[in-house]
Amino acid sequence: MLILNHLTGLIENVFQQFNQKKLLIYCCSIFLASFGSYFCILFLNGSGSRFVPVKFRRFLFINADKSETGALQVGGIVFSLVSMLSITMLFSWFPYLISNHQFKIISCAFQSWVGILIYGYLDDCFEIRPIVKLSLQLGVIFLFCLRVSNVIFPEHSALAFVVLIFLSVAIINGSNLLDGLDTLTFKFSTVIYLSFILIAAPINNITAFFIGLTCICNMTGFYFFNRDPSKIHLGEIGVSSLGLSYVVLSVLIFDSYKGTRPLIEASSLAVIPCVLPIVELGVSFLRRFFNNKSPLRGDKLHNHHILNIKKGLSPSLSSTILAGLYLVGIVLTLIIVNNFNSVVGIFFLTFFTLSYYLIIGGKYWFGQEFKLNLNILQKFLVKKEVKVMPSNAMTDFKIVINNTNKSSDKDLE
Repeated sequence: MLILNHLTGLIENVFQQFNQKKLLIYCCSIFLASFGSYFCILFLNGSGSRFVPVKFRRFLFINADKSETGALQVGGIVFSLVSMLSITMLFSWFPYLISNHQFKIISCAFQSWVGILIYGYLDDCFEIRPIVKLSLQLGVIFLFCLRVSNVIFPEHSALAFVVLIFLSVAIINGSNLLDGLDTLTFKFSTVIYLSFILIAAPINNITAFFIGLTCICNMTGFYFFNRDPSKIHLGEIGVSSLGLSYVVLSVLIFDSYKGTRPLIEASSLAVIPCVLPIVELGVSFLRRFFNNKSPLRGDKLHNHHILNIKKGLSPSLSSTILAGLYLVGIVLTLIIVNNFNSVVGIFFLTFFTLSYYLIIGGKYWFGQEFKLNLNILQKFLVKKEVKVMPSNAMTDFKIVINNTNKSSDKDLE
């Protein structure tokens, strides 16, 4: 109830500075820009292909190799450009909606967003090697965290940088793993953006409100082209851009709360909406690790794959179930935050998320190939050494060659 009162107060404050008509026009403009961009892309790739030179089609219309419906992997380009352009125009026309401090944070984010557009496009179009993509991603994240840490926490910028870069890598890569079914990313992102808006309400953070609202309207335009059977996917640009937007909102939330609450509580509040991508990354890494598989190699054992492939549910229903479960967890967490504190809340949400992850996918993760023993860790922790023995210390030796194709073994002495 308290959160709803705060949210009502935030909306009233928005309407005082940005009337209802202007807000409606802003939301509709973003939706139409997003929807229209996707429609034009499909038109130019189909019946309007004669308007595009053949030599440019490969670079403009990138096919998703894993798509069974021939979808284009260009959704992230539209999402990124529409979001950045909308936010820029909004704060340019109505500068009183953003403080100088918040402007510095968003400026740092936009520079890194451009970096994501570059390396994401290279990966979507040319499939660059994973180590190259990871290096470029870390470079973009490093630049963002280095600059932002000096803005939000100048007295302890080194500590802020370490924490921020760890969370940014986890959130961005975890968001990548949540893009596996049609409409899944739209539903998850809507829940996450709404939770950021709710958490921003008590501190009247209008900047976070508008960024969250902008991204929701933008993703709504994408939804109509991502429904089963999907025609457009987000690609590397899109999922990384979503992850970066979560990080930016977390930074804005933390920056507003750190003056009124202890640092640990301010940090917990800022990270609450991002528990899902962090848990997804951690669970996926450990699942592959304990099954003797490379943590960097994909599999079909994510919860959305299990509901879709193993349980036979449609992509839309699978997405709705998982997004609904996370929404329930967010609502319960915010109730706990109001009655206790954000630290208890984030522990609850982590436990809640892990619980339904295990209930849905546990029996598929811990199959016959799963062996929890020290041999798994040995190859990573124990250094293999070759011991050299002097010849005068040996009196005799024998080499045994086992041939399984014959009934008897031959010894070579």
